[in-house]
Amino acid sequence: MKKIIILTVFLTLVGCTDSKKYLDSKNEKRYEFVYFTDVAKPIMECQFGIKENDSVIKYTYKNLKDAKKDLRFSYDKSSKELIFVFDKFTSLNSPVYLNKQIYKEGFTTYRSENYSKVLYHRRYGILGITHYEGPHFVFLPERNIELANEVFYQLTK
Repeated sequence: MKKIIILTVFLTLVGCTDSKKYLDSKNEKRYEFVYFTDVAKPIMECQFGIKENDSVIKYTYKNLKDAKKDLRFSYDKSSKELIFVFDKFTSLNSPVYLNKQIYKEGFTTYRSENYSKVLYHRRYGILGITHYEGPHFVFLPERNIELANEVFYQLTK
């Protein structure tokens, strides 16, 4: 019985500590448009989440059907870099992509050493990402192929 009480107290403390780590968080549905060519296939639903603390903002895109397709990004507030797996993206400070149908503020272009590009906004997360080798992704709050294609062409031009 003593072990159960100690374990319960420990798990409670760990749970409370973790919840205080983040200053802000949100979850919402997004659509992930995957481009292997210039045609979006497949289009998948994902659960988008943001967790923020003093030093980092973490973005998660959880595929609702296949956990192997989950994507995670983070933004380091001190270095101002986006991090995706092993790639670090730095801001080009311009150009800014603005489409008020997607979000009220503009997206900044970030680039990695291997020339992959990201359209990013701190409160929205990743709008789109290109890969030097591999598929490109666009993340929208609605299933709108015309809008996804516009973002895709903006990323790849």
